[in-house]
Amino acid sequence: MPRPINFTAIEILPALLDKSKTQTIRPLFKIEWLKRNPLKPQDKEGVMHKKEPRFKVGDKAKLYWKMRSKDWWHCACGKFSIQSSKIAKEAHTLPPLAATTHSIACSNKIFPKLLGEVEIIEVFEIKMSHLPENGWRMSMPNLKIGHDIDTQENNIKFIQDIFQKDGFKELMQFFTWFDKKYNLSTPKRFAVYRWKWLS
Repeated sequence: MPRPINFTAIEILPALLDKSKTQTIRPLFKIEWLKRNPLKPQDKEGVMHKKEPRFKVGDKAKLYWKMRSKDWWHCACGKFSIQSSKIAKEAHTLPPLAATTHSIACSNKIFPKLLGEVEIIEVFEIKMSHLPENGWRMSMPNLKIGHDIDTQENNIKFIQDIFQKDGFKELMQFFTWFDKKYNLSTPKRFAVYRWKWLS
């Protein structure tokens, strides 16, 4: 049974829709938040726990856009979505008239939340960080090839391959998104899952 992979980052939506996105990067850690002072719930600190990769080579997955949303149809502009009946979801029928009308006015593509099915073809680990003294860093711990991205040609090619396959248009867009989402001020471990599209 294929397991779901959910996406919400508008930056990578075009690459999902044209299926040029062929990987996802997911954290290999979980933060358990601890409240330090019951009278001040905003004062909390986290304890980081290691996680194992969720997928292995050969696994199948279904890719979703905003899976937890009740909306089944979305517009590529990111500003419009609409619920649809259960029958329409199961039959993958055409989007409702309201979605089609929006699409004509917007000139963007209307698409269902189920983007397609993929098969995992490669899994490996990377580490990312953003330290004031070192700048942005990415490495593959098991292969020991990580160096400063602006001084090592091989690493520049490796990182370019990573952010492009992940669906980002620019390197700084990629690093900024991950830093905002996961706080790379301390090095963090991630799993890279690469796939081939099946549908």
